[in-house]
Parts: sequence; structure tokens; C-alpha cells
Amino acid sequence: MVTPRTTTDVTESKGRVVALPELPTVEKVASALNALGVTPRDMMAIFQAMKQAGALQAELVIR
Repeated sequence: MVTPRTTTDVTESKGRVVALPELPTVEKVASALNALGVTPRDMMAIFQAMKQAGALQAELVIR
């Protein structure tokens, strides 16, 4: 027997903010993402989204 759950509890944790220079390098962006606790998989997704948006002027090599 399956009972549907009609309520859900959500808890939001405190986020962190990292300031970057106006023209950050890929290294500085990666360091900032690491400081925020971003996983490697999520970091690659972020870099891919940045590239797709035209905000990253670099070649992504994913192995």
C-alpha cells in the first residue's frame, strides 16, 4: 500500500557569496566555486552553461 505524501518540509541553509574581479580568469572562477562547495560535476555544468551563454571565452575539454 502506498500513501501519498501531501506535505513537504523544506529547510534553506545559509548561502555564501564570493566576489570576483570584473574580468576573472577560469582559475579564479573555479577557486570561487570550490570555496562555495560546488561539486566537480556541478562545476562542469556551470562552465558549460557559461560557455553556452557566451560568458566564457575558453575551450572546454571534458574527458
